[in-house]
Amino acid sequence: MSPPGPRSAAARRHSFIVLHAYEETNMAQPMHPGGRRRFIRLAVSGFVAAPFALATGPARAVDTVPESDPTAAALGYKIDATKAAGRTDKAATCASCNFYSGKAGTADGPCSVFAGRLVSAKGWCSAYAKKG
Repeated sequence: MSPPGPRSAAARRHSFIVLHAYEETNMAQPMHPGGRRRFIRLAVSGFVAAPFALATGPARAVDTVPESDPTAAALGYKIDATKAAGRTDKAATCASCNFYSGKAGTADGPCSVFAGRLVSAKGWCSAYAKKG
């Protein structure tokens, strides 16, 4: 048996190597298994999903406004402008209205009076305001 007291240099070196090897073994194993892989998976899925989220833009209703709609009834909206009782200008149709944003020549388009819902290009309501 060795006497108590200072250990030899070889003994100190041997304990350091054993301790150092033990720490390397523990440090080589991840603290959270799959943590890095999970992060990479989430990051990649975020990059893949981002263009779809940005390209869709704001949602817009595409349903047509029926004459029975409460707002349409209050404004006297008619799908066929020739049947509108309050229309005085014979050229006044939704297609020539300032609130209508449909393309020329289409059958219907969005109207800002009806929150972007589709109205007939040949329609009319009392909110009519001539373009220009």
